[in-house]
Amino acid sequence: MHEYGLGADDEEQPIGATQITADALDSLRDVLDWRSTPAHWAKISRIIDAMATALERNDLAGLRTATIELDLASPYRVLKVGEGDDSAPDHVHEQTVRLIHTLEPKHPEGFSEPR
Repeated sequence: MHEYGLGADDEEQPIGATQITADALDSLRDVLDWRSTPAHWAKISRIIDAMATALERNDLAGLRTATIELDLASPYRVLKVGEGDDSAPDHVHEQTVRLIHTLEPKHPEGFSEPR
């Protein structure tokens, strides 16, 4: 199964596991620098849980959807300037780092391209 997205020529191109994984890694690494409110961190934690569940199920579409949700949940998009100055709670930080390590190419638990 391939996901599709627009290529440079605006035609739909297959998005493979490598790209979906790279996008997820980029988004998760961003989370480590975010500052937010406790309520917003709870939402972010739920999204990261959805990413982990998709990974466990080898569900590329689910991982891509959750990655998009995480990008849209960025505190830069949803909070007012000066609102939310808390770094990630320990459990969210640990959850994020654990998922990053699972998705990194050097770890066999990550997705592989379909054959």
